[in-house]
Amino acid sequence: LSQLARRVDALRGQRPPQVDRAAALARRVVRLTLLLGLGTGIAWWFVDPSRAFPIALAVLVATCPCALALAVPAAVARAQSRLAQCGVLVLGAEALPRLATIDTVVFDKTGTLTAGRPAVLDVQVFDALDAAQATALAARLETAVEHPLARAFGPALGPPAESTRVQRGAGVEGRMDGATWRIGRRSFAWASDGCDVDDGAVWLSRDGVAQARFIVDDAPRADASEAMAMLRAEGLRIAVLSGDAPVRVDALLARLGAFQDVDGRGGLSPQDKRDALRALQADGHRVLVVGDGLNDAEMLASADVSVAMAEGAALTQRQADLVLGGPRLMTVVEARRIALQAQSVIRQNLGWAIAYNLAVLPAAALGWIGPGLAALGMALSSLAVTANAWRIGREREA
Repeated sequence: LSQLARRVDALRGQRPPQVDRAAALARRVVRLTLLLGLGTGIAWWFVDPSRAFPIALAVLVATCPCALALAVPAAVARAQSRLAQCGVLVLGAEALPRLATIDTVVFDKTGTLTAGRPAVLDVQVFDALDAAQATALAARLETAVEHPLARAFGPALGPPAESTRVQRGAGVEGRMDGATWRIGRRSFAWASDGCDVDDGAVWLSRDGVAQARFIVDDAPRADASEAMAMLRAEGLRIAVLSGDAPVRVDALLARLGAFQDVDGRGGLSPQDKRDALRALQADGHRVLVVGDGLNDAEMLASADVSVAMAEGAALTQRQADLVLGGPRLMTVVEARRIALQAQSVIRQNLGWAIAYNLAVLPAAALGWIGPGLAALGMALSSLAVTANAWRIGREREA
């Protein structure tokens, strides 16, 4: 929480690049307006000195770049407000414009597409341990791990393991009761087995000898299928990159509705995930990554835009551009729609502000508009861009 608070404080001192570009354009328009007002006043001085000052003033007032200066900040502020109401915390200054350009969404599996509440469904023991003892030892060893799978074994009833070492994407090693224990993938925990095939189970070993095999499963999030279907319907490519076993990934996708066009891959290390992401980017795709675990941090840091789950690891949240404040994956769909609408409104606002100034300038310079009407037009143009920005997110309210 303190890390997120520091990032929010740092973000307060930043402005999105779009806002800076609009402000720079407004400053140039101010300088141009002053020159046009001065030139118009001098020209009218030779034509009709009595009208020179009112017409020059009308030019200055009518072409005041208020609407231009408000065009982008009003839309960005409204979009961020709507995202906050959806439960999305924006941590990246360029998160919104990048989110509007993505064409591929990559999901992690455990804790992202699933609810992050795994349970032990079956225990197979190979030594003198019984199922309860094996589960208790696993809980002590998993105390050092933030991954959702670690919660499946329940609270540790004894002292935690000592000298723990987490190998991301593989498992945990630690000292307990004078022995070296490992829990994780088969190839990691059961070193003497020599088998590199991941069978999807969680293995517990003592000094390299298998002690127990756990079948752990996690239910998908309630709206995971709907969110993936909506993103796919909007023309986005969907991929699932997971450190879990390929059989578990395939089983989850089948449970979510057998998405034939979803690229599901399992058994990936953090480096494998990062490399797969970079391969997508090398093919020209703009990628949004949604993840929660430590093994997703590198992938999130490499993404074009990244989303972290609120209950995920702190390191993952530090790498993310946006953090979801709740369990709903449909929030990702809503966030993208708001980002798309914000970019559309920004273009509309800029177009309106530029068109208004181009239309009103000749009328004011020719003396057809007085200072009073010019002031009214300036106020109405500013209200127009503000009211247009208010449309962002209105579909969700409806």
